[in-house]
Amino acid sequence: MSSQPPHGAADNLPRAQPRGDGLVRAGFVCGLISLTAALLGGLFASGVVSDLTSGEGMLLLVGALPVALVGLLLSGAGYSSTSRRRLARAGIAFSLIVVSLFLLALLVVYLSWSACQPSCI
Repeated sequence: MSSQPPHGAADNLPRAQPRGDGLVRAGFVCGLISLTAALLGGLFASGVVSDLTSGEGMLLLVGALPVALVGLLLSGAGYSSTSRRRLARAGIAFSLIVVSLFLLALLVVYLSWSACQPSCI
């Protein structure tokens, strides 16, 4: 008696999901959501939407930063997945765009406050 299943029986078994696929998908979704929130925050802060103040736009941008960092970590952790590597790259790129937009906004706020230091407060 052999311990192997009959020919063709292994084809009916469900296949294991490659390692890191779920991480890549979650990282991509986090990156995409944070990029959307950051771009909406930029639109609101620039005054394109007249009903909202720039503070609400900056709040969206600040709220997008932790989601982008989580997306960066998840996409980076799932980068070893060979089948979803392009999705991981996109998630990393989206997250890095959001982090760079946040740092740029932080620099603009810092420079504008330092330009009018004694009279702004």
